[in-house]
Amino acid sequence: LLGTKTQEQHYERLSQFVKRLKDNDIVINLDKCQFGVQELICCGHHFDGNEIQHQPHNAEAILCLPRS
Repeated sequence: LLGTKTQEQHYERLSQFVKRLKDNDIVINLDKCQFGVQELICCGHHFDGNEIQHQPHNAEAILCLPRS
């Protein structure tokens, strides 16, 4: 996740990130990437630029686990 306030900052940080990947021979799957979005859901959390919220269905799944 790259969080920035402006599109210019986003492109600068993205460029630095891609350079680090290349320098370390790390390959990413572009089909699983999202670029320049205002909000997204990742790892069970909703990021919208103002706040981070957990997804309620994930909490419900954990609360419904059987207790031993």
